[in-house]
Amino acid sequence: MIDKDSIIMNAEVMAREGYLVSPEDLAVRDGSSFYGIRNSADLKSLKTDDILELPSLNPVFGRAFSSSKEINTVLLSKGRFTSAAAKSGRSVPVLLDDLAQLIGPGLKNRKAETAVRKLGKRNAVLVKDRGGLCVAKNLYDLHAVAMVVEKGCLAEIGSWFLGGGRRIGILDSFFMRILSEKIRESRGEEMSGQKIIFHNSLFDRISDDKKEKIINAAMGEFAENGFAGTNINKIAEKAGISIGALYKYFPTKENLYFSLVNLCFYQLEAELSPVLESDENLSGKIGLILDLLFDNAARFRNMNRLYNRFTSEGNSEMARSLAVRMETITARAYGELLSAAKSEGTLDGAVDERVFAFLIDNLFIVLQFSLSTEYYEDRMKIYLGDEKAGRPEYIKKQVKLFICRALGLNQPEGS
Repeated sequence: MIDKDSIIMNAEVMAREGYLVSPEDLAVRDGSSFYGIRNSADLKSLKTDDILELPSLNPVFGRAFSSSKEINTVLLSKGRFTSAAAKSGRSVPVLLDDLAQLIGPGLKNRKAETAVRKLGKRNAVLVKDRGGLCVAKNLYDLHAVAMVVEKGCLAEIGSWFLGGGRRIGILDSFFMRILSEKIRESRGEEMSGQKIIFHNSLFDRISDDKKEKIINAAMGEFAENGFAGTNINKIAEKAGISIGALYKYFPTKENLYFSLVNLCFYQLEAELSPVLESDENLSGKIGLILDLLFDNAARFRNMNRLYNRFTSEGNSEMARSLAVRMETITARAYGELLSAAKSEGTLDGAVDERVFAFLIDNLFIVLQFSLSTEYYEDRMKIYLGDEKAGRPEYIKKQVKLFICRALGLNQPEGS
C-alpha cells in the first residue's frame, strides 16, 4: 500500500527548496499503480486527500518509468539554476564530485521527446526549456538527486560567467559513480520502506543492551562536543567496545552521527502520532504535547542537547535535509491540529494556522532547550528565578495557559 505520509513529507520539503513547483511534476510508482498530487493542492501544506492514483502518466514520465524497474520516483525539478541550465540548451559537464558520484558523467540536455534515452545509468538529464528530469528508487534518493543537480548547474553557470572550474573527465566520472554506489551499499545508506539507514546490518544483530550502550555513549559525546569535537575512540571506550567493532557497525563518524539524528526523527514521529489521533479537544492535545515535551526532556536529555547541536551545526546537505524533515513533522502536525480546530469552530476563522503553528513550535523548541541545555536553563532561571524554574508542573500549566489564551480557548480553572 502506498505510503501517502512519506509522499507528503518529501514533496513538501522539495517544494520548500524550490525543486517541486507544480503538482504534476512528481510521480511515484507502487507496484503497477502510479501516484501523484492533486492539481489544486498547496504543495507546502499537503493533506492525505491530495495524494491520488494517477489515471495516466505524461509521456516523459511514462518513458522514464518504462526504462527501468529500479525507477520508482520521477521528478521534473524546476530549481532556479536547473531551469536556467535547461533553458540554455547546453549540457552540463561534471565540476563537482557529488555530481559525478550520484548522477554520473554529466547532465545531457535534450528535448522532451529524446531526454529519457540519455538517462542510461544516470539519475538525471536536463529537458530543454523545462527543467531537470530526476529519477530514483525512492523519494529520499530523489530529493538527493534534485539537490545535486541544482548544485551542479549552479557550478556550471558560475563557470560560464567567472571562468575556471576543472572538469572531471567522463571516465573518472564513470568510475566515481560505481565506487560511490559500492561505498553506499557497504555503509547501508539505503531506504527500507522510506526509512533511512546509516548503519551496517551487523548492528541490527547485536543485543539491545549493547545497542543502548553504544547509542547512549555516542549521544552524550556528540551532545557535549558537537560533531567536529567528538572523538570516535572516546565513544568506543565509553560503550565498552573496541574501535574496530564500532567501525563494523558504523563505517564513518558521520554515519554514526546521522544514525542518532535519525533516531530523534523517528521517535518524534512515533510519539506525536497518538497525541494527534487522540479524542482530546485542542486544549487537551496541547496539554498532551507539553506532557510529552517535559517527559522527554527528563528521559532523553542528551537527545535534546544533540538536536540543539545538530540544528546549529547543520553544515552539510545531508544535515540540512534531515533537519528539514524533522521540522516538517511538527509543521504538519501543529498546522493540521489548528486547521481541524478552525473547521470545528473552536478557533477564530482569522487565525492563520501556519503562522500560529510556527509560533507555537518556536515556543516548544525554546522550552525544550530550556529543560535540557545549560545556556537555556540559565536563561530560564534569569526570568523565572531558581524556585519557579525548578517546578516543571507549574511551568507546564503556565505555558498551556499562555497558548490557550493566545488561541482564544477557554481553559478550565486549575488545568
